[in-house]
Amino acid sequence: MLFSAPTRSRLAIAAALLTALVLGTACSEGGGDGDGSGGAMATLQDALAAHADGDLKRAEGLYRDALERDPDNKFAHYNLGAIAQSRGDLEEAAASYDEALAADPEFVPALFNLAIVRTDQGEARDATQLYKEILELEPDNAAAHLNLGFLLIERGREDRGRHELEEAVRLDPSLADRITQDATGSGDPVPATGADAES
Repeated sequence: MLFSAPTRSRLAIAAALLTALVLGTACSEGGGDGDGSGGAMATLQDALAAHADGDLKRAEGLYRDALERDPDNKFAHYNLGAIAQSRGDLEEAAASYDEALAADPEFVPALFNLAIVRTDQGEARDATQLYKEILELEPDNAAAHLNLGFLLIERGREDRGRHELEEAVRLDPSLADRITQDATGSGDPVPATGADAES
């Protein structure tokens, strides 16, 4: 049984962003690892509300304002990355996720989305390493196992890739529908998205 590997375009389409998760987490954690000033928090909450309403231009400006008050705010950096990624600006998205990770190297949503960006940029080796970092932090992250499996197969490591896909399905049986199990290799598997990483 062969598992077909996803194309980069499928990964780009599947790159759902973790905005809703980060919205709730940011508000409950107080924003970031910086000074946590009330002004930065209020600005971040306004930015999150604009983001949730789909007003990305306003949200982007407010995230930048929050970063002026709290330069290490991982949530503001992350959400700027999510906005850039949604408009296809992969360089800016990667830079924003890198900033979020500079503030918190174990911030799994930023690691996950950066792995998707790196895949879309044709940097499968970097993406593979990012998924492995996620799995060191969260060994039961089914979405990371799924995407790592697809990448390994794409890179010619079919046995290891199939093992990762099987582990993903073991952890989350609903992911089985995303894997094309066709000996001809036809069909398009559906990689996990950022939203899957946190379910």
